[in-house]
Amino acid sequence: MPKRWLLAEGIVRRQSGPRGPDDAIALLAQRNRVSREVIMRRLLVLGRTTETFYRRKRRELRAEFQAQQEEALQKPQHRGFAPPDRLAVSTAGPFFVRLVLNSYHQEKITSNALSSFLEVRLKHIPKIERSLQRRASA
Repeated sequence: MPKRWLLAEGIVRRQSGPRGPDDAIALLAQRNRVSREVIMRRLLVLGRTTETFYRRKRRELRAEFQAQQEEALQKPQHRGFAPPDRLAVSTAGPFFVRLVLNSYHQEKITSNALSSFLEVRLKHIPKIERSLQRRASA
């Protein structure tokens, strides 16, 4: 995450660093598509927060993560597998999948490359495209 992007954020400019509400950290993380820990570490490196605050916040985040892991282990596991089209989109992400599909339709990559990038057989491509269309309209 580039220094100038983070320092340009209003939340960071208005104060020496997020010391107040956790939602400020969460908002920065969401906007930059990184974890809250990454935001805290970057603020520490840029001198916008203290080492003490960073360490305390990191302990809180780890405890939260461990609680989520324990909760997930207690939930019943579903048996079966994800369909290849759904697995491709969830693994690579909709942005990457759209990029690869657009490149294929513009004849910039081959069908072999398309299949390789998405790690699916070509017969699954129509279902992937329908899935992306549903996501876009939702």
